[in-house]
Amino acid sequence: MQQRQAVLGARLLQAVPHFGAALLHISRLLQELRSVHWLPQDNTRSFSFPELQRALVQEKSHARGLLARFLTLYTTILELVRNDTYRMARGLQRGTQVCGHPQAGGSAHQQRLQSEGMQRWHREAERWLGQLGSLARLVNLLVAQSLVSVVQDQVAAFVSHVMQADGARREAVLRVQLVFDADNQLAPFPSRQALEDSLLGALDAVLESVLEAALDETRELCREHAWVAEVHTFVQGWSPTALEVMRGQPPSTYAEHVAQLRAWARRLQDLPPAVVTRNRLFLVDCSSLQQETAPLLASITNELQALALHEASLRSKVLITELSTVLKLYRSVGSDILTVAKCSHKLQQYQGQMGELQERVEYVRSLNDVIRHCFRPLAPDEENQENALLDTWEAFVFQQQEASDFITLRRLSIVDELEESLQRARQELHDLLAAATTGRFQDPASNAHAAEQDLRALLLRFQATAARLDELCHSQKTLTGDCMDQAFVATGQDLIEAHERLWRLFRTVTEQLVEWRCLAFAKFSAGLALERAAEWQREASRLEERLPDAHPVLQACTRAIGAFQQVLPLLQALGSPLLTAACWREIFAAMGVKCPAIAQLTLGQLLSYPLLEHRDTIFKVWSNEQGRWHTTDTLRRLQKTWAEKQLRVVNFILHVPYQAPEHAHRPREPARVEHVPKDSGTFVLSDTTELRALAEKSLLRLQSIVLSPHATDVRDEAETLATTLQTFAAVLDAWVSFQQKWVFLNIVLYEMDISLPSSETEGLFKRQDAWFRELMQATCEDPLALSCVVPPLGSRRLSQLAGPALQVALSAGARDLQAVVQALDYVLEATRMGCPRLFFLSSAEGQKPAQWLQALERGMKAALFQLLQGCVVQRLALRAQLDVPFEQLPGPTQLPLHLLAEHWGRLAGSFPAQCVLLAEEAAWRADVEDRLLGPGPRARPSLELKLRLKLEALAHYARSARASQARRSGGAQLCAVLGALLTAATHHRDVLARLLERRAASPAAFEWAQLLKYRVALPPAQAPGPAWAGEAPGCWAEVLDQRLHYDYEYVGPAARPVGGPQLERSFLGLLLALDEFRCAAVLGRRATGRTETVRGLARALGRQLVTLPCSRQLGLDCLRRFVSGAVQAGAWLLLEELDQLAPGVLAGFGQLTADLQALCLALREGPCSVEEDEDLEEEAEEEKGTSPGDAPEAPALPELGVDEAQPFQPCILGHILFGDRLLRVRETFGCLATLRQVPTTMRLALRPVALLPPDTQAVAELALLAAGFREASRLAHKLATFFRLEGELGPGPGPGRLALLKGVVETATGILHPPVPPSTSCAQLSALAGLSEEPALVRALCLSPLLAGPEGPRLAQLRELLRSVFPIAGSTLPECQAPSPVMRAVLAELQVDGLHADLDLAGAVAQLHQALQGSASVLLVGPVGSGKTTAWRTLAKALSRLATSEALEAPSGDSRPRGREDVALLPVSATCLCPNALSAPEFLGSMDGSVWTDGIFSRLMQRAVASGPAPSSQQWLVLDGAASPEWLEPIATLLGPEPALVLPSGRRIQAPEGVKLLLELPDASSLSPAMSTRCTLLHVGGVGLWQALLAAALASCSPARGLDPEDLALLRGLAEGLFPPTLAFLQQHCSSVLQSHAQPCRPTAWGVPETAAFARILQAQLDRHLPPEQSTGQAPSMDEVTGRKDSSPTLAPSSSSSLSQHLDQLVATQRHQLLLSIFVFAYIWGFGGHLHPRYLKTC
Repeated sequence: MQQRQAVLGARLLQAVPHFGAALLHISRLLQELRSVHWLPQDNTRSFSFPELQRALVQEKSHARGLLARFLTLYTTILELVRNDTYRMARGLQRGTQVCGHPQAGGSAHQQRLQSEGMQRWHREAERWLGQLGSLARLVNLLVAQSLVSVVQDQVAAFVSHVMQADGARREAVLRVQLVFDADNQLAPFPSRQALEDSLLGALDAVLESVLEAALDETRELCREHAWVAEVHTFVQGWSPTALEVMRGQPPSTYAEHVAQLRAWARRLQDLPPAVVTRNRLFLVDCSSLQQETAPLLASITNELQALALHEASLRSKVLITELSTVLKLYRSVGSDILTVAKCSHKLQQYQGQMGELQERVEYVRSLNDVIRHCFRPLAPDEENQENALLDTWEAFVFQQQEASDFITLRRLSIVDELEESLQRARQELHDLLAAATTGRFQDPASNAHAAEQDLRALLLRFQATAARLDELCHSQKTLTGDCMDQAFVATGQDLIEAHERLWRLFRTVTEQLVEWRCLAFAKFSAGLALERAAEWQREASRLEERLPDAHPVLQACTRAIGAFQQVLPLLQALGSPLLTAACWREIFAAMGVKCPAIAQLTLGQLLSYPLLEHRDTIFKVWSNEQGRWHTTDTLRRLQKTWAEKQLRVVNFILHVPYQAPEHAHRPREPARVEHVPKDSGTFVLSDTTELRALAEKSLLRLQSIVLSPHATDVRDEAETLATTLQTFAAVLDAWVSFQQKWVFLNIVLYEMDISLPSSETEGLFKRQDAWFRELMQATCEDPLALSCVVPPLGSRRLSQLAGPALQVALSAGARDLQAVVQALDYVLEATRMGCPRLFFLSSAEGQKPAQWLQALERGMKAALFQLLQGCVVQRLALRAQLDVPFEQLPGPTQLPLHLLAEHWGRLAGSFPAQCVLLAEEAAWRADVEDRLLGPGPRARPSLELKLRLKLEALAHYARSARASQARRSGGAQLCAVLGALLTAATHHRDVLARLLERRAASPAAFEWAQLLKYRVALPPAQAPGPAWAGEAPGCWAEVLDQRLHYDYEYVGPAARPVGGPQLERSFLGLLLALDEFRCAAVLGRRATGRTETVRGLARALGRQLVTLPCSRQLGLDCLRRFVSGAVQAGAWLLLEELDQLAPGVLAGFGQLTADLQALCLALREGPCSVEEDEDLEEEAEEEKGTSPGDAPEAPALPELGVDEAQPFQPCILGHILFGDRLLRVRETFGCLATLRQVPTTMRLALRPVALLPPDTQAVAELALLAAGFREASRLAHKLATFFRLEGELGPGPGPGRLALLKGVVETATGILHPPVPPSTSCAQLSALAGLSEEPALVRALCLSPLLAGPEGPRLAQLRELLRSVFPIAGSTLPECQAPSPVMRAVLAELQVDGLHADLDLAGAVAQLHQALQGSASVLLVGPVGSGKTTAWRTLAKALSRLATSEALEAPSGDSRPRGREDVALLPVSATCLCPNALSAPEFLGSMDGSVWTDGIFSRLMQRAVASGPAPSSQQWLVLDGAASPEWLEPIATLLGPEPALVLPSGRRIQAPEGVKLLLELPDASSLSPAMSTRCTLLHVGGVGLWQALLAAALASCSPARGLDPEDLALLRGLAEGLFPPTLAFLQQHCSSVLQSHAQPCRPTAWGVPETAAFARILQAQLDRHLPPEQSTGQAPSMDEVTGRKDSSPTLAPSSSSSLSQHLDQLVATQRHQLLLSIFVFAYIWGFGGHLHPRYLKTC
């Protein structure tokens, strides 16, 4: 027993004292918990559903609170037990240790006994600790069991007491109602679902049977009273519309509706108000049915009653009114002829309507009967109305018969009387018309006011008579059936009205002119007079169409208006406020009269002078004064602007590193370095771009002012200001250059915490830093912009800090700072190693925030990786929409497939384009391997059908997107994605056809393995199957069982190149070369798509592609830097035109690539160890000449690819020592090149891949299909045929077909779908819009450079070929014309320059203007002297002058955005260079070590870029001379759709929008096809230019020489007769002595050198023999010079009679012979002076 007690004591938890106390407390809490109720306990009330819900919620809330309190208490008890047990165990443990200590007191025996006791209790406490878990489980079990028991007891009590009703205290437990559901059927409320949610959720299955029985009984009650649903449906459907339908129904229908409504009302009264279920659970309330429906039935009955009463009353009133009116007419039938005619008409009308009238009367009577029987008796007024209707009906029947008899007896006499009345009315109208159109109304001398009043009275009489005639004619038609012609009435009335308006106009004109003539001219408004006169002229024109010809009054009015309009422009000019008293005196002096007092001058007095005879003088004076005012105002505004313009300086803030103290961070964490802002103590110049743009714009305006003939008074001021601004611009450029270097050095020294390498360098920087701070301090004290050029009086600025001295100091300081920057090259090198993309920038551009760039690159790749994963998941989720429907033809009831293609559009709107394309490629690869190459059954037909239907759907959707892209945002991007999808689908179709043709049966077949395919691995949770799941998510390409990492470089919505199997083989060759780390060389002719092929492969693999155009100026150091950057970044480097490098550089590059290949192959064979890496680092540092400890610390930049957990990063193969750089090698590195032939020195270093031109027809078909063309296949065949036949023509420049084809398709697409701005109206749309596809393509071909060349046999053959291939091309492109303002400005500029306005030259200028609007580069081709330079210089001056005038007229503050057309009308700053006269370093620049020195052309480009993105002027760079590869190849990148200049230093200068490049070439023979395709070619032949030179020479020789028209005609006739045959003879038989025989002769314009020499000699001879002082004759006009017959000279009066007599004698005796001699002398030496002596005998 004791053993059992011991065992139980050891096992029972209650045996532990504090465990037992805890269990006792918890048991008491459980007992208290049983008294908590969570269900309602009230068994005396019937609950409604809301009341029951509230009661349940309240009880549950109360019980939940108590339960939470219980759980808190029992948790607290357990925690107290646990804490007591732990304290007890720790106390016993310490006691045991104390008892065993040697220093404890007492004997050893006592210590041992005490120790054993303490150990025994300690073991007991440890056992209690082990039983804490059992105690917790026991307590949880007790609580759970108690809660279950409480729930069961509560539910049983609720069901047995609360849910039972005895009928005494309450009839039922719940009150429910019968209501109508959504289908208008009876149903209980609350519904079954609501009751189950409220009750069964709480009571579970205990209440289910009780509730089910009550619900069944309620449903049975609903079925018994289902007829109520019919009543409810009728009541709910009743509306004003249903009541309106009852209008006009037979009276019996009213009676039937009323009977039905009353029957339903009686049945509703018999419904029981409430029903209790047998188990007394529900009290079903039916009273709502009676309360809601019965009033509605009564209301409908009342509405029917009101409708019947209203119908009866209304119909009665209408009938009574209608019959009474006819009765009144019948009773007065014999009064007059018109009444008889009306009665006859009514008799005819009502003769056939008697039956209808009888039915209407009977309807009213029946409706009254229904009202009596169904509703109520009729009221007295209603009875009276009914009786009145019957009486009126009987009287109507009787009077109709009487009137019929009367008209039948007197019909003949009535007709005769009617004829007489008609004749009298007709004659009266003719008399009135004659009176209004003859007599004094035709005399302009009559009183206009009286004539107008009389005509108005005649018009009123005419209208009254015409109305009476109309009534008589109507009566005649009624009685006889015939009618008199009344057409003359409208004509006569219109004529009288026109006469009245004419006399009103005549009166207005005469009165207004008289009033104006009496008005003082100073108060006269010419603008208002112009509006009035225009309005009068329009009114006279309208009246002229309505009045007879040669109307005297109209002629007098028109003459008065015309005479006044003729002088109005003169009056407007004379009324200008710009005219001064001197101007008025000059005008009146020209008229030969004394100038009157202008203030008292009236308009009539002014018109008395001969203004029209002297209109030229008036307009000349006004124009000169207006030009003078505009010029002065422009200058004053510029002076004011620059006098107030201030330099904007901002505080220069540095972000220096700051390390927190040790106590600011945790001990285990490394000290964090933060960058905090710090004031540098000085300022820097800001908004320099705006200042430079403002200075350039001001200089252009000042140039226009200086060249203006109206700037005589202010020309000196303008030149002074222009000189000041030029100095300011030079100072600003030097300032910006200095400041950029100063800012860079401050960032390096203070933000990057790097020290200068030597004390000398440090001292140099400190001196320049102190000087710059002094300069900025002076600028802050005097911030005016022009103070740095010319300090104003009282300024504190030193002379050394202003003007040329400041510019020299800034330039010298910039050179010193550049030396300091060169000393810090290792800093830039360390930055490049951290951010490899900086390798591809020049040293000047490499000053970028490397950490930010690196973080941005990593973030973009991570985002693209996540987006690709999401896009693939979403694409696989759309298989039911984008795959399954395309496997069979759609049925008639299915959705069209092109609508399903919108899902691709949604994908394109949610994800980047390359993600959509990759997802489509991966889905296609999985589909082919599963269905065609998999082990299962083949599905060849379904795959072919699927691709065909997908192509059709995508093409249809692409056409819709193209049509709507102008009206939707993102339309262009969607069209690009659809085009890429179409290209991919076409490629899939062709690949499938080849696989089926070669019977590929497995994924290992070579036909399938050689293709570039994509596989995307998704996380297992997102993968739809095992084929898409992978251990690590990612994307890669596969070719020949080789996996190529996809590098996640953003490439945009670019489609893959088109080429078929040939392109696949090219891709394979390039990939095999890159796999061996060799430089892949793409061989082929220019314009065959070499660069596009490489770009397409790079885009396909998501690689970063860096393009470097090669030229002879490119050095090996730049090549090594770019190659190092490609290796470090894992990018592809494309060297365009590699064979253009210098031979030495080419050989060095071959050795460079060979060494790099060996190093990379060694890494693949086995990566080096860590020790080898350290040796490489030490070796690299030794080569640099520094030790590891002395090397400057590079910025802490994390390396890409170190974290291998990032799946978007490529694998790192290892590290190599390449040159003096330790580089990491990524698997994605590659080097490629394009060249025409492999150089001998590069044969071992390159792996060539030959590239043939792609199939033009396939490229054209895909381009047209992507552009939305319906007939893409047919039009592509025609395009390919045209290009093939064009290549077979005679010799000529062969433009690149690919670029030309793409340009033609883009132009045709723009013609078919022109962009329409929201504010553009339909009238403003282009005339080319709306063309069909083939005409649009023909128009695009006509606009292409192929058909825009020089006129000649080849162009004629091309046009004939175009008409034969495209029969619709009936006409060629019309001649391009410049806008009329530009053309007027061009003609004016030619006249100012003293040139003849030749039509050919003006046409060339107009064509140049249009070419510059559409292209950034233009080739001006033509022989020497053809007018190319004159054309662009004239256009530049005209645009500048036009822009200046428009800027003056534009309102101030107008900052609207400029379009392309607006930019083409900006002022022009033209710079002409002769690159053949410059060396390559002088023209482009040179490299001196790592320092790049800009040349002239590169500096001009940088200056243009510095003007900002919104240019204020156009920058024209003109290169004059024969094309040479030495200077043309380096700038070839500027000749393209995205012009940019790539310097040999690696810097890329993007050309702004306003920069235009003009190449002035003698011929295009030395241009490559690709280069000629990128530009707009404009040929300037200058065939008739010699005639313009001759006319200009004769015009310039004639002033003040007394040459009359006969003399000019003599000289002109001799020249026109001799010059053409002489030029032909010289061209065939002679050559110039100035041309070398060893070199071919450069073509010159026809007759231009000879005519120019003749003109100069003629001028010199005339100056000698007929000096200007011998005559004061007036210069003949240009018409006289060119030989117009209608011109006559006007000589000024001679001031000396003796001089006149001398001239007369000279003319009579010697002048004729003298002119002939001078002409012959100039002709002989002008045409023969340059010939070789051996041709003298021949000539």
